[in-house]
Amino acid sequence: MRYLKLFAFIIFFVLAMIFFVQNTGPLSSTLELKFELLQWSWLSKPLPFYVVVLIAFAVGAILSLLYFLVEKMRLSGEVKKYKNKVRSLEKELNSLRNMPLEESNYSTESASSAVSEPTPATDSAEKSAGSEESQEETSFK
Repeated sequence: MRYLKLFAFIIFFVLAMIFFVQNTGPLSSTLELKFELLQWSWLSKPLPFYVVVLIAFAVGAILSLLYFLVEKMRLSGEVKKYKNKVRSLEKELNSLRNMPLEESNYSTESASSAVSEPTPATDSAEKSAGSEESQEETSFK
């Protein structure tokens, strides 16, 4: 990926140089920039057009660089926060895994009530379901 980016940059640079060489006349024409705000006025000295284009490109590159630098710092902070959270959760998980089980936490009464004994109603339902299955098997034969 790094070589692909470098290759794209070189292609862009070569195309820009070809553009500037082919358009030397129009790009060399002078340009005066003027800025007026209320009573304040500013007038630049005459500059070739290509210098204005290069300055605009450089300013845009610097502003983009600053934006992405700030974004990278923000994301690095988030990554650090989440790594700390993962580390604390792993520590908690390990402490829970290593916690001994105590018999006093489990009573035998709750375990015996959880297993229901069959009642006569459920016994008859199971028998009738079993007889229906055997009837279906015989009817298919």
